[in-house]
Amino acid sequence: MMNCQSCGAEKHEHDRFCSVCGVPNTTSVGDLVDTRRFNPQATYGPQSPFGATAQRTSGELNPPFYVPPASAYPAPQTSNSVYQTASLRKSFFRRKALWLTLLWLVSLIAVFGIGIGAREMRARRNRDVVEAPRNRVFRDDAQNALGFQPGSLRDADYPAEIKGLFVNSLNNKESPAALAGIQAGDVVTELNGQPIRNNGELSKVLDQLKPLTEVPVKVYREGEEIALRIKIADRAFKPLQPSVEPREQGYLGVNNTTRRCCIPGTQKWGVEIQGVGENGPADLAGIRAGDLIIEFDGAAVRTAGEFNRLIRAATPRSKVIVILYRGSELKKIELTLGYRT
Repeated sequence: MMNCQSCGAEKHEHDRFCSVCGVPNTTSVGDLVDTRRFNPQATYGPQSPFGATAQRTSGELNPPFYVPPASAYPAPQTSNSVYQTASLRKSFFRRKALWLTLLWLVSLIAVFGIGIGAREMRARRNRDVVEAPRNRVFRDDAQNALGFQPGSLRDADYPAEIKGLFVNSLNNKESPAALAGIQAGDVVTELNGQPIRNNGELSKVLDQLKPLTEVPVKVYREGEEIALRIKIADRAFKPLQPSVEPREQGYLGVNNTTRRCCIPGTQKWGVEIQGVGENGPADLAGIRAGDLIIEFDGAAVRTAGEFNRLIRAATPRSKVIVILYRGSELKKIELTLGYRT
């Protein structure tokens, strides 16, 4: 069996023509042999069996190499595969360029989105800082730089023209405010010649001052304005507060206290006792609910926060003198402090 060179169909070797396409089979060498009787007188021309190209050389006939008929091997069909390949390549590159463009656009949008998100987060953090409660945001400025803890200033307790920072309690007796003579219950109205009406203005003034700079300060205290000088501490660091065990802190034995005005016959403030613990140092010393404390161990008492700080800072089992008003009667009581458990 063999295959047709034209259509590829199978055929027998002895078949002269393809049974499918009709193309003659490839001739064998024997088919190329001239079986005619040799005639040296024969002429060769266009009408000869060998065509015009046949030549006689040295008395021999040299026919041209066998060329099969055109029908045996049909001309291959013209194909535009080259153009089709180029078209496919162009289409592929166009699709690739389109995808790359889309990828670039998505990446650009993602980058812009991340940038906008980061900027929004920064703006939100800034808004949180600005809009947060002032006592929490600016408390460190007053506590670290000036040495006191600010409190709420009630307009009903002071004249309308008095605006400033209320001193709720001092950090300790070594704080800048304590060394400058500032007391709990004062209202800081000016610092370095600039008005201080709120925590924001205090922060702006401190931005202009270097640590350890001594500047003038004005406070309002019980009807009069007092000029002092204060040495600014580093606002970036919290004041050193020694760790004191509860057993080493003083204990008086009063339940609740509140700031109250006024001492009879004056415009001065004190701290009113709301309740006394049974068998505590205050109870044993004769202090009662309703008494108005104005002094504890030589320090003025005008806020509940400062009163509590003075008690804790005192040494347990030490004797202290408490000055108070009971109604209109001024009393001086000596007592022995206990310790906390």
